[in-house]
Amino acid sequence: MHAASPPLSTLLLHRPRWLLRGVVAALATMAGVTSLDVQQRKWIFQAGLYSNAARSQGSAGMQDQWIPFQSEESGAAVTLHGLWLPQARTDAPVLLFLHGARWDIRGSAQRMRGLHELGSSVLDIDYRGFGQSTAALPSERMACEDACAAWRWLARQHPQAQRFDSAQRIHQVKVPTLVVHGSADHFIRPELGRALYERVTSAKRFMLVQGGSHHDTHAVGRTQYREALRDLFGLMG
Repeated sequence: MHAASPPLSTLLLHRPRWLLRGVVAALATMAGVTSLDVQQRKWIFQAGLYSNAARSQGSAGMQDQWIPFQSEESGAAVTLHGLWLPQARTDAPVLLFLHGARWDIRGSAQRMRGLHELGSSVLDIDYRGFGQSTAALPSERMACEDACAAWRWLARQHPQAQRFDSAQRIHQVKVPTLVVHGSADHFIRPELGRALYERVTSAKRFMLVQGGSHHDTHAVGRTQYREALRDLFGLMG
């Protein structure tokens, strides 16, 4: 018969001190990495910032949409909250608008209305951790999963929508593509928008809005938008 193995605590007590120090250091490193990951996600996704009253008023009259799905990332059920601004025409183009890493969907209401005025139905969603969507600490993978879930919802509800994939797979997009960037964008440099445009293999157009920032190209470049959408998509002719 084999003798019973001593418990781990007994083994550790009889190991050299350097080994004990190594175990402690490894555990501390693991804890530090986890803590850093959490803090980085908090810095990137500032989900606790809510839109002010003036921004919130812009969403008045938009339709609430609830998009449930089972997350492969977390293994839990998720419900996303979205705002839907439809067109009267059933054959109108459909856009999925994804806001940035701060505020919530109410802060994007004016941008949604601007796109709506150009002839498109628009859906915007809050990622997990934002607004009324399922509470969570957002991550890049979660945000991508949420965006995909919203797109699948659009595909089911509005099968006439144009195909669109993520920026990482932009070369796979086979529909006309408009890339817009503001010359004064201090968050994402204009040359990155240009680099994305260069990877597009379908009919395409790059629009640099002079003086436009990360947040206001839709307003500063309104005339350019009309011309680009008319030339590329035949909208607002």
